[in-house]
Amino acid sequence: MSTTTSTVIVCAVCDGQSITQNAVTWCPDCDEAYCSKCLKHHGIAKATRGHSVIEIEHYRELPPFIFEVKTECGTHRARCQLYCKKHECPCCIKCIDSEHKKCEDLLPLEDVVSGSKSSSALDDLQQRIGDLKKFFENIVSEKKKNSEEITKSSKKLEIEIKQFRLRLNTRLDVLEAGLLKSLSDSEKEIHNSITGLADKLIANEKRMQTLLSGITSMKQHASELQTFFAIREIEKEVQIEEQKTKELAKIDDLNIQTLSLTFDCKLQHLLDALESFGNISNTSLPTKIYYQNTKEKQAQIITERLLRKKLNLKKTFEMRREGHNWCGGTTLLPNNKLLMLEVPVYTFTVKPGTYHEFIDLDDDACDGFLVVLNQDGSLDRKVRVSSWSYSIAAINSTIVAVTSSRHSKIVIVNLLDKS
Repeated sequence: MSTTTSTVIVCAVCDGQSITQNAVTWCPDCDEAYCSKCLKHHGIAKATRGHSVIEIEHYRELPPFIFEVKTECGTHRARCQLYCKKHECPCCIKCIDSEHKKCEDLLPLEDVVSGSKSSSALDDLQQRIGDLKKFFENIVSEKKKNSEEITKSSKKLEIEIKQFRLRLNTRLDVLEAGLLKSLSDSEKEIHNSITGLADKLIANEKRMQTLLSGITSMKQHASELQTFFAIREIEKEVQIEEQKTKELAKIDDLNIQTLSLTFDCKLQHLLDALESFGNISNTSLPTKIYYQNTKEKQAQIITERLLRKKLNLKKTFEMRREGHNWCGGTTLLPNNKLLMLEVPVYTFTVKPGTYHEFIDLDDDACDGFLVVLNQDGSLDRKVRVSSWSYSIAAINSTIVAVTSSRHSKIVIVNLLDKS
C-alpha cells in the first residue's frame, strides 16, 4: 500500500511512475490502490477485469489486521494459489517443490476461502465478542452503581457517627477524628479500586467494540481470502480475552465493596478506657454479573426445553457402589455429562467377636464426592466434598452448587480445578 500520510492513500501505479495521485478505489485481489484513470485500465485488462474493487473510504474502515493478510508468497514473490492443510498456510505453485514437497493436503486456495465471510466461524466470533462486550458493559455499570452506593453508605455512616458523638464528652474528640479518617481512607481506597478496575474494563469493552466494528466492515468489504485469515487472528484474540475474563471472574476484584460500622459496646460504661471510636470494615460481596457465552446459554436452554418433553429411556449403565456410600442426587450438565452426588451414610466398624457398630460422622468430614460420568458411563472425574452434602444443582458445565444437611450454607464447586 502506498501512502503519503497516515490518511492519504495514493495510486500504486502512479506512485511507481513517481507521480502522486490520490487513490479512489482499492483492489483486494491486487492488494493495491488505484486512481480513477488507472482504475479504467484495471477494469479493461484481461488479468484484472474480473477483480472486485471497493471504494477507498470503505478500505479505510477495515481493521488493521486485514492489511497484514498477504496474497503473495513471501519466498517466491508469486501469487498464492494453494492452501496447505498440514501447515495451515497459503503457498504458491513453486512451494510444491520446496517447503511443501511432502505435503499431501494441498487444496485450491480459492475453494478453501470460499464462503469465509458467511461462515459460522465468523458469526460465532462476532457473537462471542458481543458477549464479552456485554459482560464488560454490565460489570462497568455494576461498578458505577457500587461506587454510588459506597458514597451513600459513607454518608449514612457519617451521620450515625456524628449522632453517636453527641452523647460523648470532649474526651472522645481525638477518637472521633481518627475514625472519620479511617472512614474517609476506606472510601477513597474503594473508590480508587473500583475506578481502576472500571477503567480496565472500559478499555476491554472498547476493544470488543473495535473488533465487532471490524468484523462488520470485513463482512461487507474484505475479500474472502482476507476474511479467512483474519478469522484465525480474531479467534486467537477472543480466546485470550475469554480466558482472561473467566479468570477475572474467579478473583475478588469483581466483588461488590460495602462499608459498615461497628461501635464499641463498652462506650457507655468505659469512656475513660476507650482506645478507639469504632471500626470501619470493608465487606466484599460476590458480583451479580456472570460471564456466559451464547453457546453455553443455548446449550442450557436446549436442555431445559428437552426436560419439558416426554422422556424416553435411551441408555442405562451400572455403577459399583463403594463402601457404604449412597447417591444423594443426580443432574445432567449442559455438556450432556452426568453429575452424581455420592455421600457416606456412616462409618462401619467391626469389633472382633462381638457386633457391628455404626459411628456418626464428624461435622468436618469430607468423604463425599461429586462424580462426573461421560455419556457412555465411564468416569470423567471425582471431586471431594463434605460428607454432609445433601443435594446438587448445575450452574453451568463446570460450576456446581452443593447444599448441606447439617451446615447453613451452599458451597459452589469448580469441577475443573476442584476448588
